Amino acid sequence: MTADLERLLNEVRLLWHVMLRSGEQLHASESVTLGMRAVLEFLSLNGSSTVPQMARQRSVSRQHIQALVDALLKQRMVNLIENPAHKRSVLMTLTPLGQATFERMKRRELRLYDKTDLGTSRLELRRAAKTLETVRLALRSAEQSAKNKEASRDADNHRSEFGKPSGVLGEVAGLIMTLRPSNRERNERTLELLDIRPDDEVLEIGFGPGLGIQRAAELAYSGRVAGIDHSELMLRWASRRNAEAIASGKVGLRLGSVEQLPNLGLRFNKVFAVNVYMFWKDPVVVLRAILAAMKPGGTLALTLQPRKPGATSKDTQAAADRMAASIRAAGFGQIRIHILKMKPVDAACVIGQAPTGSLRA
Repeated sequence: MTADLERLLNEVRLLWHVMLRSGEQLHASESVTLGMRAVLEFLSLNGSSTVPQMARQRSVSRQHIQALVDALLKQRMVNLIENPAHKRSVLMTLTPLGQATFERMKRRELRLYDKTDLGTSRLELRRAAKTLETVRLALRSAEQSAKNKEASRDADNHRSEFGKPSGVLGEVAGLIMTLRPSNRERNERTLELLDIRPDDEVLEIGFGPGLGIQRAAELAYSGRVAGIDHSELMLRWASRRNAEAIASGKVGLRLGSVEQLPNLGLRFNKVFAVNVYMFWKDPVVVLRAILAAMKPGGTLALTLQPRKPGATSKDTQAAADRMAASIRAAGFGQIRIHILKMKPVDAACVIGQAPTGSLRA
C-alpha cells in the first residue's frame, strides 16, 4: 500500500507542476497570478469569507492568503466588508471586476479541457477524483489528530502516530513527515549547525522516514551514519530510502528504544534528534544514554518546532529552555541555543558538547 500511495502522490505533484506551467501560459495576458485566481474562485463558489476561513479550507497559512488578498485589493477585484459575526475579522467579497476576471479565466480553461483527449471515461475520472478526495481527507485527519495529541501533551503522547507510526495511519503520518516542507527544512538546518565533516561518525535518534539519515550520509561521505527508531514502519521506509548506502555498509539502521540504547558498534562524534524530544518520558535519562555512546568532545544537536495549534515564539523559547536544561543535567557542556526562523512558527536547536576525556565521569 505504501508504494502505491507514494506513486499516487508523486503523480499529483507532477500534475501540479504541469498545471502551473499550463496555467501561466494560458493566462499570460491576465494581471492576476494563479494564486490570486484561486482566491477569486473560492469567493465565487463560496461567497463572502474571512482570511482565516479560506486558509483553513485550503490548508494554507493565513499569511499566504492575506498576501493574495492584498494584491487583489490593489486591482479592485475584491472588497472588504464588515463581518457581523466577528468585528476584528472582516469579510472578503468579489467585485464585479473580480467576478468577470474569474469567469473569463474559467472559460479559457474549459476550452482547453474540451480540446484535450484524455483517453479515459467519465466514470474513471469520477473514480480518480473520489480517490484523491479520500487521500486528502485521510492526510488532513491524521495531521489534525497529531496536532491535537501534541497540544494535550498527555501521558500517551509518545504513542501517537508521529511518535511511533504504525498501520494505515502510520503510513499517512510517514508521508506527511516526508512531504511537509518544514520537516525537510528542520533536518537541513540542524545538520548545518551540527557541522558534519566528511569523516564523522553520526547517529540520528528517531530517524522517521530517513530524510536526515540520507542527508547526513551525503555530508559524512567518508564516515559512517547510524540511526535508531522504535517504529518498524519507519525502519522499512528509511531502509528503502537509504538502500544503496546500507548495502555499501555506510549506513546502519536499527529498531530499538532510545531509553535502552543498543550497542551500535560505534562511538559517535555527531548526534542529532529532530522533533523527538517531546516524546521522551525522562529526557535526562535518554540524554545520558546518548552521551555514553559518544566520543569525548562530540557534538549533540536537539531540534524542536512546536506543532500545537496556535504555537508562538514563546512556545519555541520555552522548548529551547527545557532542552537546554535537560542537556546540561545529562552532563553536556558548552550549550548553545539557536532560534531558527521558520513557518508556521520558529524552531529551536540546542547544541551541547560531550566532555573531553579528562572531564568525563
